[in-house]
Parts: sequence; C-alpha cells; structure tokens
Amino acid sequence: AYSVTGTITAAQADAIADETTGAVTATIAADTAAKLKDALSDTTGANVYTLTVNGATATATDLIALRTKAGTGTVKVDAKEISGAAGDISTVYTNAGSIFTALGTENVKVTPAAAASAINTILAATTGVVTATVIADTVANLNTALASATSKDALTLTTTNAAATAANLLALDEKTSVKVNATAIAANGITGTSAELKKLVAAKGVELASNVALTVDSSETAKAADLGAILKATTGIVTATVAADTAAKLAAALKDANSTDALTLSVNGTTATAKDLISLNGKTSANISLSVGAIVGNVSDITDIFVTKTGFVAAELLATDATISGTVGAGDYAALNTVLAAANTTGVVTATIQANDAATLNTTFTNATAADKL
Repeated sequence: AYSVTGTITAAQADAIADETTGAVTATIAADTAAKLKDALSDTTGANVYTLTVNGATATATDLIALRTKAGTGTVKVDAKEISGAAGDISTVYTNAGSIFTALGTENVKVTPAAAASAINTILAATTGVVTATVIADTVANLNTALASATSKDALTLTTTNAAATAANLLALDEKTSVKVNATAIAANGITGTSAELKKLVAAKGVELASNVALTVDSSETAKAADLGAILKATTGIVTATVAADTAAKLAAALKDANSTDALTLSVNGTTATAKDLISLNGKTSANISLSVGAIVGNVSDITDIFVTKTGFVAAELLATDATISGTVGAGDYAALNTVLAAANTTGVVTATIQANDAATLNTTFTNATAADKL
C-alpha cells in the first residue's frame, strides 16, 4: 500500500497503482470528470482517492465511474453543471455526502425526457437551474409531482388532453421558464373562476388550444365584462352564469360570444330593444331569462321575438309587454295580428297603426284585446 503526501496528478496516481496490489491513498489534482475517468484505469475500488471535478460540465455516468475509481475516498464536484439521464443523476445525488461532496448548487441538464416524479427528485437536490423535458401527463399530476420546481427551472411541460383547472395551469406556469404546452386540452376543457380564467388566457407562459372549452365555476355569477377576454380567447364553448343586466349592456360586453356558448343570461331593465335581444339570442345556446317591462322594436323584430320565441323562457316572454316603434302599415297588418296572438298571454301590445276603414281594422286585428294600446 502507498500513501502519497501532497497533490499528484491522476496519471501519477494511476502509475503508482499499477505498481502495487495494495491500496493507494492520494489527493489528486482537480480536472474534468472525463479526464479523471480516462486517466484512472484502476477500477478495483481498493484505492482511497480524494478527487475534485471541475469544468463547465460533468456527465453523471463519468461521476458514477469516478465513484468506483475513488474507492473509499470522495469526489468533490465543483463542475458548474451535471448532465445525463434522470436515473444516473439521481444516483449521484443519492450518494451525496458519503461519496460525492459539494453538491447542491449546480445546474442540471436531464436527457432524455423523464417522468415528473424523477425530475422532482433532482429538483429537490439542487438550487441550480434544472433543464429537462418532462413526459406528458395531466395538469393535475404534473402540478403535484413537480412540487420542488420554480420559475427559474427550464422544464418543457406538455399536458395530456384531460380536463384541467385554471388554478393548476397557472401553478404550472410558475414552475418553469419555458411556455407550458396545454394545446391538447380542447373539448375536455378548463374550469375556474372568471378571474383565474382571465389570468390564464392572458398568461404568456401557457399555450392553450384555440378551441379550448372554458367553464366558469358553477358557484360563480360572472360579470359580463369579465367574460369578454375569456370569450375572445377561444373558439371553443364558454360556459358561465352571467350577472343580470340590461340587454344593451349584455350585448355589448358579450360581443365575442356565439350560439355554441352556454351562457345563462338574465335580462333586466325597464325596456329592452328587440334588436339587442335578437343579438343576445345568437350568443348562447341556453334560453334567456327576461325581467323587463317592455320589449321595443319594429314589427319585424318584435315578430321574431314573440312569434318565434326560440331562445327565451316562454312564460317570461309572454308576460312581457311589446311596444312597436313607427307606424304599422297595411303590409304589416298580418304580422302585427300574429304578434297580438303570441304576446297576449298577460302582456300588452302597444302600436300605432296606419289609418284604414273600421271594417278592415276590425276584421284584421282579431287577436287584439281590450288591454292592448292600438
């Protein structure tokens, strides 16, 4: 056995080891992991080497090889980065302290892609930047598994198509400096509060599918103004219960909604224009609730509302007054009489009718009642 004082090179240590079957105890001059591994040919594990690894990077496989070559000695890792497969890197960290020293602040680059749980083991072992591609998983699973990730880490994250919450996606955004790829989530959708969904669609760190379905929590009644950004961000179905407001304000705020969206709308106010109601009817697949004094519009629009009736809560519609603007000419007599038939459940129809002889008027407007204001 030989015990060498001072510091010698790896080549010198290897030459001494070749001359003896006993253990060589020595402190070896710092070098890169690759050079130390190549210079030290003795793999018996009998020696007691104190090794220091320097350089820009060290592969985990080289460090593991040095563990054997150091025997019962230690390997101080001063390299700025460790690279390699997740399993090999985890082996290095598992032996931190007992064999590998000075670990905990280095950057780590993992290749190839690995499961989130394996990456998190590495994340927990160093305060340096971890660069890795994580195998795709659900948003919930990724968020839970990557508990030790921070926004400084460069994790390439891809979600599966499973339904997700906006809160979990926003949390994933805080776990990496790389844009999260959530484009697989489409019809299964994303749920959350209107505030969370607004923040998510505006987030630069999350890529969403252009047709992702977005649902506001059923426990929330959202303001129409808050839904504007959400509706604009997707061609997918947006589902929400919207706070009651006038038809004009709802129509303006929900300009990006369409008939496939599932918006629960309630219209209030003294009056609502038939034009605004027709517009709202094209912004949701759900029936619209009405609590207005009167619906105002030309005979054509009023006919569309009261005669067609599709898209509105029928009982509420038929209890609402109708006020027809302008003068109803002879060509619209039949249409007005149809409106009178449809609207006269409990509502009152108000209209100015073009002058005509009494017999014509009497025989034309057979559906009018004494309550109507014609």
